[in-house]
Formats: sequence, C-alpha cells, structure tokens
Amino acid sequence: MPYPIHTLPYPFKKRLRQLLTPVELHELQKATGPLETNHFLMPIQKNRKCECLIFRKMVDNKILLDTIPTFEKRNFSDVVEAPYLSLKNFDEKAISIHFFNFVQFQKVRILELHLDITTVPFVIAMAQKRMQLTHLNIYFATEASESQLRLPVFFKAFPAVLHFSFMLYAYKGWVKDILDCKMFGLEQLTIMSTNFDKLFSFCPEEVYQLVKSQHYKFKLELLHLTEKDFSVEIHRTLPLFKPYFKNVCATSDYDVLLRVLPSFQNGTPSAPSMNLSFEQYFKLRPSIQCGISQMFFKLTKHELLK
Repeated sequence: MPYPIHTLPYPFKKRLRQLLTPVELHELQKATGPLETNHFLMPIQKNRKCECLIFRKMVDNKILLDTIPTFEKRNFSDVVEAPYLSLKNFDEKAISIHFFNFVQFQKVRILELHLDITTVPFVIAMAQKRMQLTHLNIYFATEASESQLRLPVFFKAFPAVLHFSFMLYAYKGWVKDILDCKMFGLEQLTIMSTNFDKLFSFCPEEVYQLVKSQHYKFKLELLHLTEKDFSVEIHRTLPLFKPYFKNVCATSDYDVLLRVLPSFQNGTPSAPSMNLSFEQYFKLRPSIQCGISQMFFKLTKHELLK
C-alpha cells in the first residue's frame, strides 16, 4: 500500500523533496504519476543510461568518473543508470562520496572492484547498496596475503551472486572454506594466483565435492601465473584431478578449466619465449556423474515417501 503523500500538509510535501536523494526522488516521481498534480516534487529529476560506470580514487583522494560510452555532455545533477559498475582503489570511507547519491545501485548487475586491500567494513558497506548482482569480480594489485579476508565473507555478503572472480586472491584451504560455509548453487568461480601451493591447496576429494555441489552449469576456472615451464606446472596438477575427472577437448563441455599463463611485469610477459597460455580441461568421469544422479534420485524418493 503506497504512503498517502497527498495527505501531508503542503510545507511537509515541499520538505520531502529536500530530504530525498536524487535516486530516491527519481523513483518517487515515477511512482506518483503525472507531476502536474504533484508540483511539489518539481523540477523533474533527470536520469541517463550507460553501459558501464567507472569511479577511480586517485592518490590525492580525488574521484574521477568515466562512463562507457562517454556522455557527450556530462551533467552531474542527473541520476545515472548502468548495469556494470567498476570501483578502483576504493575503501569504506570513499563509499560515502556525494557522487554515489546519483547512482541507481539497484540497476547494477556486475560489480568490479580493483583493490589494494579489503576489509570487512568495506564488503558490508558495498553489500548494503542493495545491488541485484549476478557477477562479482575482484582484482587485487598484488597477491593477497594470508591475513586477507577469506572467501566466505564475500559469499555471505552477496548470497545471490552466481558468478565470482577473485584475481590474485588464493590462500591455503580456500576450497575447504567454500565447502564448510555450504556455498552451493554457483554457476562460475574463477581464482587466479601466482602462488602454486595456495591455488592448488586442495585434495582430489575436496575439488570433487566443490564441483558436484554447485549448479549443473558450474564452471571452475583456475588461472596460474608463472615464469616456469607450462608443461611442468600442468603435470604437477594432474594427481589432483585424475581420481574424479577426465581430460576433455576445449570444444567439449567441461567442469574445470586449468589455465597456465606467463607472469606479467610492466604490462609485458616476463617469459616471452613461452606460449601465451596453456589450457587443460577436465570433466567429471561418467561413472561419478551417474553415481551422483542415482544418489539424488534415492534421496528425492526417500523425501517423497516420508
């Protein structure tokens, strides 16, 4: 039931407009119908649409705003709507900037964060923006340390997200953390790291449990940046997948993608003599998949007979 705005005294109606943020005013103007009869909400709050909205926090704490495509004539009093939002070098303090009052966060579907470090208050502050996200992509400037936040913090803050990407963000036991927090139903998880021992710090049973407990479209992508020989690095990973997975070609449907790439320094490969990348695709063995299907059928039948 809508709030009866028309029952408010006229001074309160005028005051209401002053109390609303630009985004709230825009939504209220759309909801109240013809503004000829609601002149206390005038003037009209305009909005603009773009594909991507990019905020950059500079060293001097100034905020730069870019849009894709670029607006021919930028008006910072307009509300901006974009499905893709990118924040670079932000922290919990920068989230309260005045520009954010003009962003329609509920329209954002993909959030991209470029960070030096992240904290629980920052993650919570972003979650409170009530974005209806399907994708969360996080890029760290350097390899995350063991003291960084663990993956369940992000999963709990954004429970509706189906696609997660964590670049330079692997730590020992990350697969076990996902299983322990019972994060099921993901469609894609991408982890990139320069540290082999952290990225592959799981046993065959753990990666099998991770894959089979997610959405049937689930893809696990593990990206390893290294200066070592690609074939040697790939060979080191095979014992982790052979018990439950088989190798498949790139054109086939797969469950796990392992990609080894050269480390980059100053924008160029550190090992230019190597191929750009080496990829290996894995899929659950048919016998394993059949066992999962039969198990699911038995459990379902047991529930129906209760």
